Amino acid sequence: SNSPPSITFKSVTFRHKGQTNPLLRNFSMHVPAGKKVAIVGHPGCGKSTLLHAINFGPETLELKTIVK
Repeated sequence: SNSPPSITFKSVTFRHKGQTNPLLRNFSMHVPAGKKVAIVGHPGCGKSTLLHAINFGPETLELKTIVK
């Protein structure tokens, strides 16, 4: 089937390697298949990190990823 995928993050924390404070902490989000969302926020709050994780998978980031 060629239906678009849904996107789900459950209680995910992203932290740059060498940093003590997470960029995203206990982040959860679900986007149903075919829906659109806007990612907005202040500079440095994790928007690009989140989009990179969605597009390429969190394992491609130079981050420590903790999933509870």
